[in-house]
Formats: sequence, C-alpha cells, structure tokens
Amino acid sequence: MKNDQEFINLILDCESIIKQKICSISDLDDNRRYNLMLDEIKGLMITIKQKKLNTKQYYLFITQMLDKNDPNDVIVAILRLNEFYCKYYQKL
Repeated sequence: MKNDQEFINLILDCESIIKQKICSISDLDDNRRYNLMLDEIKGLMITIKQKKLNTKQYYLFITQMLDKNDPNDVIVAILRLNEFYCKYYQKL
C-alpha cells in the first residue's frame, strides 16, 4: 500500500532525527525520553509492516512524549508522523 511506504519513510526520518539528538543530549531525563520515543517508533514500524496497526487510537502515543523544549525538528517530525496517521489510518 502506498500509504504504508510513505508512513514508513516518515518513521525512518523521525527515527534519524531523534538518534541525532540523542548524541547531543546531556540531560538524562531527555535522553531516556528520546530512547523511549525510539522504542515507540521501532514498534510502530513493526506494526505497520505486519499490518497490525491499531487504527482506533485518536493519535500516536509518541505525540504525548513531546516536550515544549524539544528541538523544533523533533517536534515537526513527530507531529508530521501523527498527522499522517490521523489522516490515513485513524478510524473513529
């Protein structure tokens, strides 16, 4: 499915951005949170590849992990991922 591949590409972009930020973070709490984000992204990738994505969620859990002090590129990447999920996968 075209949407699946596009979603996977967004996931990979998001993963790359977060990995870059982890290398430059000195705050342990932020580091843990970013690693949790990576775990969530990896799980999301596996779920989409196995066609088992939960389409009853109102938004992706990773969105709740954002902090107002996160770098803009992290915020944009995660919100873009969430927006795509809501547009193409969310079923109410």
